[in-house]
Parts: sequence; structure tokens; C-alpha cells
Amino acid sequence: METSPRRSSLSLKDILFAPFVLMLEFPLVPIAVLVVLALLGGYVYYWVNIDLFGLGRPDYKNLHFNSGNSQVVASSGLYWNISYESPNESNYTGLVRFVSPDREPTVPFLTHDILVTTGDFANAQLVDTSVFDHHFTWHLSQKITPSGKINLIHAVPMNEALYRQLLGIRSGQNAVIHGLEILRIEGYQKTGEYLGKWEDDGCNSLLVTFVQVLKAQ
Repeated sequence: METSPRRSSLSLKDILFAPFVLMLEFPLVPIAVLVVLALLGGYVYYWVNIDLFGLGRPDYKNLHFNSGNSQVVASSGLYWNISYESPNESNYTGLVRFVSPDREPTVPFLTHDILVTTGDFANAQLVDTSVFDHHFTWHLSQKITPSGKINLIHAVPMNEALYRQLLGIRSGQNAVIHGLEILRIEGYQKTGEYLGKWEDDGCNSLLVTFVQVLKAQ
């Protein structure tokens, strides 16, 4: 009588050690290449202002802003309520010293971090700036009291055309960005279950209504 071999089930230990087994079986050079490509891909995805052939673009066909821009509804049933600091628009004009895409899955229409500077803050020889994890810092290279302004904009473009314009902004350009100051974004499941909120900390979350890149003088 023939007996069929027993099927062995994978344990958690087998799954955890599988990558190490693969590393032993394959040459090191291809693995190193894959690691470098993965790191490069991660850098491009999170830090370079492109939409990766549409992979990083908000799905505007399935995201709908209501007439007062107080709510965004997805075709899946998810929705977000937006509250504003003021009914008046703000204007940010200056030198862009940093721009990167935002990849926030809980707020898919929050698309960019853009650092706009004026006065001494626009002078790299006087003020060093950096942006990480939606926060900015600045440091003086000389003992002066800096003049001018520095604002980190968390951009919510209200349509795809404005999103495309934001994609064209590069560090070192002068730009104009108008919009409404967002106080809070709160997300909900279709059933009404609360998902969480977005609220900036000393920055400027902005429903973007106008974008212009200025020609260098």
C-alpha cells in the first residue's frame, strides 16, 4: 500500500528565518544590489517630488471635495471632515528651501511638505534649515537676529491641476502658494467609526487654491 508524504506546516520560526536562508543560498552581490535598489526606491518615494508614474498620486477620481471644502468623501465610503482657522486665505511667497511628497495613507489628499522662506531665512549662508517627519528646524551660522519668515506648508491641493503644479516646484525656486489654513482633519470609516486626526504642530496645513512658480530674477 502506498502512502502519501505528510504535508509539513510552516511555523513562525520558519517564516522569520526564511530571509536568512535565502541569503545563504543566493550570491551576495545580487542581494547587495537589491538592498541598494530598495533603499534608493524608498528615498525616491518619500523624498523626491515626483508621483512615480501615478503610483504616489492621490486618486482624485474617487476623492470628492464638497462645495464648502469642509468634507472629503472617498468612493470606498471613508470620509474626512476639515475645519479651518479662518475663512480668509493666506499667501506664502518666497524661496522654497525644501519640498517633498507626503505619503500619509490616513490622509491621502495631503500631498506635499514645502518650506517657504523670506529675508534671512532664505539665505543659506546665514540660516541652515532642515525638514524631517513633517517638522522643520533652523540654525543661525552667525550671531544675528534673523528677519523674514519661515513656514512649512502641509499642502492639500483641492484638485488634480493644483497637485500637478505642486509637483513642478523644486528647492531653490521662488513660489507663490495661496490657501485656507486648516485647523484639523478628522477621518471616519463609512460606518462612522473614528479613524484619527491630522493637526499640525507649529506649521501651516493649507487647502491650496493657487500655485505659481516665479521666474528667477
